[in-house]
Amino acid sequence: MKQSFLFANLIFILYLFTSCGSSKTIAGDATSYVTPIICAEEYSQKYNMQLDFMKHHFSGLLIVRKLPDNEIRILASTYFGLSLFDFSLRENEFHVNSCIEPMKKKKMLLLLETDFKNLFLSGKNIRIKKKSSTFEKRVTGRGFGKTVFYINETDWVVQVMLNPQHAIYSGHFPQQPVVPGVCMLQIIKECIEKIQQAPLQYKQIASCKFLSVINPNETPELKLSLTIKKNETDTFQILAEGASSKDICIKLKAQLIGK
Repeated sequence: MKQSFLFANLIFILYLFTSCGSSKTIAGDATSYVTPIICAEEYSQKYNMQLDFMKHHFSGLLIVRKLPDNEIRILASTYFGLSLFDFSLRENEFHVNSCIEPMKKKKMLLLLETDFKNLFLSGKNIRIKKKSSTFEKRVTGRGFGKTVFYINETDWVVQVMLNPQHAIYSGHFPQQPVVPGVCMLQIIKECIEKIQQAPLQYKQIASCKFLSVINPNETPELKLSLTIKKNETDTFQILAEGASSKDICIKLKAQLIGK
C-alpha cells in the first residue's frame, strides 16, 4: 500500500509495504474521533521513509510493530543502518527511547509525538477538510503544531514474503519450485481484500501477463504495486504489477466485486 503524508513542519513520505486500515469518522457525544491512518499490527511493518527538518535530510526505513501489551514500537534507521529514533506509543503516552542529537529538541519531539499519534492512534479534534472515495485531507492543531495530512488511497505498495516450505511447491515442481500463476492472482486478490477490509472475487480479467518465473527459494520476497479505483457500481478497477528482486513477474488489469 502506498500513502503520502504531508506534515506542516516536517515531511515524511511513507510507502506502505503492509496493511493499513480505512479512515472513518466515529461520532461521539461531544468530540469527533477519527480512526488511525495506519493500523499497527502484531508483526513488523516496513516503510520507506524520507525525513526533512531544518537543514537535515534522511531517508531510510521505518519499522512499526504492535507489542502484546498494546505498545506500538516505532523505529527508524537509514539504509546504511544508522539509527535515527526509537519511540514507543501506549494509549496516549509517547516515550522517547532514543533519537539522534539534532532531533533532541522539545518542539521537534512534540511535533513527532503529535504526528505519530495521528498516524497510529484514534485521534480527536481532527478536522477532515476534504474527503472522497480515494482522497482525504486531515488537519489537526494550529500554528507551529499544525499538521496537515494528504491521504491518497488509490496507489499501494505491498511486500509479500513467500513460504518456500509450503506443500504446494513439492508438486509444482519437484526439485524446481515455481509459484503457480493462479497463486499470484490469489495473492493479489487477498492483498486487495486486506486493503478494502472486505471479501472480494474476480469479476473480469481484462489482461494478465506472466513475465517471469518465481522461484521461492531464490526470490522469496515480492513487491506488488497496486492501483485500486472503486466505481459507482461497487466494482474495483485493478492495475497490478508484481516484481521480485530480479524481474517483473506479473502485470494484471482486472475487476473485483464484493462477494
